[in-house]
This record gives sequence, C-alpha cells and structure tokens, in this order.
Amino acid sequence: MNITHDRHSPNFNQRPWTIKAVVWHATGGRTSIGHLCDPAPVNADGQPDPRLVVSAHYLISKKGEIFQLVDEGKRAWHAGADEIPGHPGEDPNDISIGIELENLNNDKDPYPDAQVTAAIELAQQINVRYALTRAAHVTHHQVAPTRKVDPLGLDVDDLLDRIFVAVHTSATAPTAPPLAEGDTRANKTYRVITNTLYVRQAPNTQAVIAARVYYGQRIEVDVIKTKGTEAINGDVRWGHLANGIGFVSMRYVQEA
Repeated sequence: MNITHDRHSPNFNQRPWTIKAVVWHATGGRTSIGHLCDPAPVNADGQPDPRLVVSAHYLISKKGEIFQLVDEGKRAWHAGADEIPGHPGEDPNDISIGIELENLNNDKDPYPDAQVTAAIELAQQINVRYALTRAAHVTHHQVAPTRKVDPLGLDVDDLLDRIFVAVHTSATAPTAPPLAEGDTRANKTYRVITNTLYVRQAPNTQAVIAARVYYGQRIEVDVIKTKGTEAINGDVRWGHLANGIGFVSMRYVQEA
C-alpha cells in the first residue's frame, strides 16, 4: 500500500484526545484534493475558521491512490459539531480520523474495486495502530443524520466485513464446510503474527487474494486442512475462515 504525502491541507489544529473512531465520507461533486486543501477563511479574530472549510486525514481516489492530507495526530475538520454514536459529548473531530472517498455522492456513481481495496488496506492498518473495533467505523451520515447523507451508494456493511474479515457470531456465520480427508474442526480464534497475511480463495499461494489481514488482528477459523494444500516452510496447515471468505496459512497465526 502506497500513501502519497506530497499534498497537505493547512486546515487542521491540535487534537486534544486520542483516536477512537474513523468517519467515512464521500467528496461529492467538488474537486477532491483542491477542495480539501483550500486554505481556511479567517474569522473576525484573524484566525482560520474551521466552520467555513473542510479537510480530512486521507483522500482515496477512484484509482485507489491514497493521499494523506493531515497527519493522524492532528485534528482535521471533517465531521462537524455533531456526535459519533457511542461517544456522547465528545467532538467528532477531536476523536476521529476522516477518510474521504472520491465520489459524486449521488447514489449512482460507483466505488471502483481499486478504491475499495485501498480503503480496506488503509483502515486495517489504522485499526492496528489504535485498536479500533468495527463499531468505531461510522459514516458521515451516522454522525450528522439530519445534515449529511454520505457516502451514498457505498455498501458499508460489505466494506466493514472485508476490513474486519467478517468475524461472525455462531448465529450469523455461514455453515462450516464438511470435513474432508485430513481436515480437523477448529472453531477457534487466532491472532495474526506476521505483518501482512493474505486470505486466499484456495489453500495455496497461487490462488486469488480475497482479503488481507495485519499483525495483531484476530480471525476465526472453522476448519484446518492438511490435504491438497501448499506447504509453507514445511507447514501444510491452512485454515478456512469461518466467514467463508477463504484460507490462510496457519504458519502465520497463533491461537488467541
């Protein structure tokens, strides 16, 4: 994942609190980077007025390019003065990272695969840095339901499923596959112990990548296969994820 740092927004101030959430936005019909990097008009005291302009920590283009416009440690002006669900009385900009997706926000403009893939990878790394859960990811509409509708047209549930590799409860999990020769039933949670672990559609490194998970993340494995799998440094065990999305080499996980 490559992040471009050559564009910077002047529209930020000091962050008084720790990061507790991510707010997802769509840019609308405006010129994305230019709008997010426009200098803020000043107020009567000659100071930049965040009420009159916006910024975000990240912008993800339709091509999947990630631009960091404001450092995560600073307070970008992206969420207004409303409230993030679960954080009453806390200013959304104080406690969140804002991610803008380039999109017309008209419920028709698509979010291309390259853009969604970049969003997943960025969010997964943010989650690791700040130990964020699925509930910490909200849309701008959830923060300001009477003022904002973005990001329209984005399948947020699917995005979050892919960010968190869809850890299901037993009530909602897909039916586990039948056991074949060499299979063992696991039904356990494992922790990723390598920097980046690819989830494959089949138990070998030539199979299509279905998702990525990162160091410290937890995954649920329902079946461990040892037949017809590729050996990774002598380890033939591949775990089938309980959400049905694919397989991971068990060499790179530990029981949580």
